[in-house]
Formats: sequence, C-alpha cells, structure tokens
Amino acid sequence: MQQSKYSGETLQLYTYAGAGNEADAQLIIDHLFKYGIRMRLRVLPYDQFHREHAGADLLLGENLFLESPLFTYMMAFLSSQSILNTHLPEDILHDVKQALQSTDALNKLLHIERNLLSQYTHVHLYRLTQYAFYPKNLHGVEMNTLGWVDYRKLWYDIGGFE
Repeated sequence: MQQSKYSGETLQLYTYAGAGNEADAQLIIDHLFKYGIRMRLRVLPYDQFHREHAGADLLLGENLFLESPLFTYMMAFLSSQSILNTHLPEDILHDVKQALQSTDALNKLLHIERNLLSQYTHVHLYRLTQYAFYPKNLHGVEMNTLGWVDYRKLWYDIGGFE
C-alpha cells in the first residue's frame, strides 16, 4: 500500500447485473476494506455497462472460456463486448492482430495475456470448471462451456430388454 498511489479516496467498482457479479463485487469490496481501501459499487444493466464506465477505477466482468482456446482469446481481445478490448492500448490490439496471422497464434496470445497479467491490467479471479452429477444409467451427458447439455444425445440404459 505504501508503494501505491492510493491515498484513501473511495474507488469506483463498476459491474453489470447478473452472472453473480454483485456477490463477487461485494467480496472484493469487503476484502479490500480490510487493507484500508474504500470502494463504492455501481451495478449497471449489461448494455449500459459497456457504454458508460468512464468513471470506474475498476471493472468486474466475465469472459467465457469456450471449447476453442484460440476463439476464446479472440473474443476476449477483439470483441466489442469485451472489457479487455475496450481498455487495451492500440499497440496491444495491434500485437493481438499480428499474433492471429501467425501459425503459432495461440502461444503468442498466451504470451500477450501473461504480459498483461504481470502488469496488473487485468486479474483473473477464478476459472470455473463445471461438473454434472447424474444417474449411472444416463449416458451421453456432455456439457458445453455454457453448462448446457445437448439433450438429443441423452439416453437411459434401463436394461432387461432381450
């Protein structure tokens, strides 16, 4: 704290309603308060959050990790709905676009992300792993990254048929 530029002012944490963001934001506020950092939470509707966050000191949002890591990074860095995209300097966005032209695009994007993390421009709070619990005789259960099951693939082994 002594090395930071924080001087006791109330910081503004913006997030959008839903996705558990309000609870996560409150945990952050409570945790930082223990260190003397005061924060005020502003919860906006999702569409407004991406347009009106000029007064924010910190932004809390999420990025879904999709089946394809390459597509996930493309969405995180280049989508207009991404918090990263709207806050990255042009030189970083240029590096991302250059990385996508490479045959080693995924590794180059991972390197860009590691550099951003080391500079504290964004922080991963967690990466979620989803699990499904179901009866042993239910087969074909596969969840996509959104936690959705393709019900067309489900079937029960009820046994006893000859």
